[in-house]
Amino acid sequence: MVGEDQHRTFAVEEAHPVRWTIEEQGQALLQLYRCAMECMGKAEGLIRSGDVVAKTEQLLHAQRIVLQLADALDPDPASPEAVTLAANLERLYLYIHRRLVRANNLLDPAAVREARRLMATLYPAWEQAVAATRAMAAAPVLV
Repeated sequence: MVGEDQHRTFAVEEAHPVRWTIEEQGQALLQLYRCAMECMGKAEGLIRSGDVVAKTEQLLHAQRIVLQLADALDPDPASPEAVTLAANLERLYLYIHRRLVRANNLLDPAAVREARRLMATLYPAWEQAVAATRAMAAAPVLV
């Protein structure tokens, strides 16, 4: 049964979690952004061409990615600035998700464009954050 296989896979992953380096985490984040934006771009074209089934697949994939990004936020509770930033980013991700749901339900290409534009606006900031983290990790430790 597919559900049981998925449950077993999840149980194995929980028992033996994968440990990613900071670099790998940053690259995965950027890849998720690129994939979500690509799905949104395809969905907009599919709305225009009338391919409702393929549009739905693309938008659902983008929605799952956006929710995954929101769920992955894990600010340092000792940093009020990080907590505030994460809360604001989560609200933005949830807004993007709502726009994608609207686009899917109402065949609204403008909602897809807005969601994609917001993701594209955030992407360079994440690129900079990943690069800064990489530079910090590569810097020699002075004792």
